[in-house]
This record gives sequence, C-alpha cells and structure tokens, in this order.
Amino acid sequence: RKWVPEISRLPNRLIHTPWKAKAVDLAEAGIELGSTYPARVVDHAFARHRALEEYQRLKAERSGN
Repeated sequence: RKWVPEISRLPNRLIHTPWKAKAVDLAEAGIELGSTYPARVVDHAFARHRALEEYQRLKAERSGN
C-alpha cells in the first residue's frame, strides 16, 4: 500500500492479485485495469502449463518415443 498507492484501496484479499478483483471492487478502489493500473501481462499459470507440456514433448522426442 505504501509503495504502490494505485492499489492501496483494494481489500486485503485482492491486494496482490488485482486482476482477480470483481468490477465492483475495482470501481470502489478507483482502479481501471489497463488505465490507472497496468493489466496483467503474463498469466503465469498458463505459461507454466505450456512450458511443462513443451518440456515433456521435447523429453519424449529425445528419448525416441
């Protein structure tokens, strides 16, 4: 809250994940994702899943399967 005042008015449960906030929570905090606070650039869960799939594919390819 001290270092990122743009999201300081979010409820505690959303302070580290503002992209998960409902529109009403964002509005009450005066946040517009992509305007007053940056929208999320990378969906880490999706990126991790994709990387693990690719790793398994490469592993199988190298082992000749």
